[in-house]
Amino acid sequence: RLRSGLVDLPAGWRCEAPLRATGVLQIFVLSGEMEAGAQTLGRHGYVVVPRGARLPRLASRAATRLVLILDADTRLEPVAATTPADGPDVPAARVIADAIRVIEPIVPVIAGRRLDGFERRVLWLDESNGADTRLLRIPAGFEGGGPGWHPVEEEILLLEGDVAPDDTRLLQPGDYLWNPARSVHGFHEHS
Repeated sequence: RLRSGLVDLPAGWRCEAPLRATGVLQIFVLSGEMEAGAQTLGRHGYVVVPRGARLPRLASRAATRLVLILDADTRLEPVAATTPADGPDVPAARVIADAIRVIEPIVPVIAGRRLDGFERRVLWLDESNGADTRLLRIPAGFEGGGPGWHPVEEEILLLEGDVAPDDTRLLQPGDYLWNPARSVHGFHEHS
C-alpha cells in the first residue's frame, strides 16, 4: 500500500519510449541531474504526470537519486509513436525544473494559530480526495500539539535536519515514516 520509494539512476540512463501513466506518477530529484522533456532537473526538481498523461522523455545526465511516488494502480503503458498528439481532455505532465522553491510557500494556520517559521509548498493536490504531496519545512524547537489523525495515508521522507514523531525515535535525513489512514499519531512531535 506504500506509494513511494527511492530510486537510483546511473549516469546515462534513458527512457525515450512513448509511455502513458494510468495513475498519477511523481518524481522528486534528491541529487544529481536529469532531463524531463526539454528541461533539466537538478536537486529538488519535480515532475508530476497526471492520470492518463504521457511521460516526458526522461534521462539522467549524472548519477541521480530520486523519490518516485505512484498511485497504487499506476502502470506505464506503451503508446504508439504514430498516436496523434494528446487532445485537450488529456492533462500534460507538469515539470518544475528550477527546484520547487518557485512554488510560493504557505504558512500553516492550525486552530487559529499561525505557525510562523513553517513553510508548506504543495507540489501536487488530488482534487478528488484532498490528498497532496508537499514539501514542509519545520523550524527548530517545534513542539507538536498532541495526538491527531487524518483520513489519508501519510508518508514522510526526511530530507534535512531531524524531527521526532514521538519520544521513542528521532528521524534523520533519509529516514522514512508511514502513518496509515485514520491512525492516531503525533503524541510528542518535536524538532
